[in-house]
Amino acid sequence: MWFCLGLTLAVALGTLLRLYQLPAQIISDDEWHALLVMLGHGYGYILSHFGNCDYCIPLAVFYKLASQTTGLGEITMRLPILAAGLMSLAVMPVILSRVSSLSVAGLFAWLLALSPLHIYFSRYARPYLPGLFLTFLACSCFYAWWQCGGRKYLAGHIVCAGLAVYSHLTFAPACLAPYVFAAIQLLVFRDGRRKGRLVGAGVSALLLAGLCLMFLGVPLIVDGGALFSKVSGSSLTFHTVLGAFSLMVGTGNSVWMGIGGGLALHGLVLMWKTRRELFGYVVTIAVSQVAGIACMQPVGVEVPMHYARYRLVLLPVILLAIAFSLAGLCGLLGQKKGRVAMGVVCAGLAVCSWRMGPLRSIYYFPNAWTNHGLFQYSYGRPFPASYEPLKTGRIPEFYH
Repeated sequence: MWFCLGLTLAVALGTLLRLYQLPAQIISDDEWHALLVMLGHGYGYILSHFGNCDYCIPLAVFYKLASQTTGLGEITMRLPILAAGLMSLAVMPVILSRVSSLSVAGLFAWLLALSPLHIYFSRYARPYLPGLFLTFLACSCFYAWWQCGGRKYLAGHIVCAGLAVYSHLTFAPACLAPYVFAAIQLLVFRDGRRKGRLVGAGVSALLLAGLCLMFLGVPLIVDGGALFSKVSGSSLTFHTVLGAFSLMVGTGNSVWMGIGGGLALHGLVLMWKTRRELFGYVVTIAVSQVAGIACMQPVGVEVPMHYARYRLVLLPVILLAIAFSLAGLCGLLGQKKGRVAMGVVCAGLAVCSWRMGPLRSIYYFPNAWTNHGLFQYSYGRPFPASYEPLKTGRIPEFYH
């Protein structure tokens, strides 16, 4: 009952934050990519090209279809992204409650609802949030199959992973990570389920490869060169990693960033002690995503927000680790006092997110430009010199 109540409140608050001033937001920056290709080309071109601007093929097809039927406006453009963001607020904690505990899942729900990065991507007309949600479902389905078997879980994994990769290729490493985990487990541990798991994972990998080939085969043949144009060879800096971490933990304050990092490390230790297989699975996904993006070297990866969005899969990993830590600390007080402490922690998270996080400086009223890099480049400093003329007080009233 307490979990359901806490989850309901978290989803309600998270929904409010994601809908606030949403109809007033103007289309800006990368949100134009799919819109421009939809305006200039037909379905055949959209389905067979990646484009120099790296548009999302299924999103561009949706825009084209909407423009020819119901009409395409700002809300319609953001509808698939918003839907994925709102569904993830409820679905992710429920799934995690089955592999961790109700306490961990409840705290995760509040951390996710208040995450500035998740709020941003839930309102941004780009495929990163749908890709994250699909990747989470794909990895969850594979883990469910690994734990208890069932073809329906493998089928869910294949479909969700295929759609995640189709939405954006940068989700491929995380979607393939379960097979890395399975290979390690099958090599190290031998039990009665080894043969069945080996066959299931092998068949699943082949079917996933076939689904991805069906989605991406033609674009790879016709416009494969566009992918190589997105490889930059850019190198990361300390400010890039620090800025991306500030986005992940939701604050630019160095003290709170340190606290968030400490809680995440403590949570990983607790996960190792109490849910060792889950720990191995989560770490495999995180390491695979980081290594995969390092090999891809996409353009602009030196920008903190770009670095964060290509590693967006790490967001639920970090929040889950923090939730493990907070749940463990509350549990030291005993069952009854620990439950009260969790309520205090959730309320404290809401207050701290507003007073010490970036939400208040981004979502002031009126502001119709909340998705611009001025607000989302990094939650710390420094900003690029090109953003100096755009500081809040100097943005024309027309755009507020």
